[in-house]
Amino acid sequence: VSTDLLRTAPSSTEAWLLRGQAHGELKNWPASYRDIGMATRLQQQPDWQRLMPALMHWETGDKASYLKERQKLLKEKLDSVDVAWVAVLAPGSADELQGLIQAIGELAKQYPERTYLSLLHSGLLIRTGQASLAVEILKTLKVPADQEQTRLLWQAVALKQLGQNDNVTVQVAKTQQLQPTMSWPEELLRKTLKEELL
Repeated sequence: VSTDLLRTAPSSTEAWLLRGQAHGELKNWPASYRDIGMATRLQQQPDWQRLMPALMHWETGDKASYLKERQKLLKEKLDSVDVAWVAVLAPGSADELQGLIQAIGELAKQYPERTYLSLLHSGLLIRTGQASLAVEILKTLKVPADQEQTRLLWQAVALKQLGQNDNVTVQVAKTQQLQPTMSWPEELLRKTLKEELL
């Protein structure tokens, strides 16, 4: 029931919490932690309520509605890091995403210990056809274990864009035995990247 509610009301803190509790009762701890974490994020960071429709449209395969929501979000004055989680899911024009690329790039330089910023920056570069710049960042970026799968997937997508398909197979193979993520937006991103590499 809560999954159905999330499809129609993705900003519902209560639905995320209920689904997290249901996962917990089934002892599916990673999914429980992820969904309860999403409920907490929605309570503590109100901007995420605005982002959820775009993410849910993407997850349900409604790409046209996702793109409309992304356009709206890019025009609003929301936290650039939050918007980047939505924007990296699909390609876009450099003109459309330039301000976001610049903002995330500056944050990544300012806070190098927050490696997810460099991953988002690389993803935005790849989504705007700047894969060679992204590869330069990704091949030297040191990330925590829980972000390594995302780094390798982005690198594989960039290499595929550059026509280096032999290296793509190696990168994808490396991702198979890595830690899962505990973040729904990152899980959605990883799923998207894996599908692109098939």
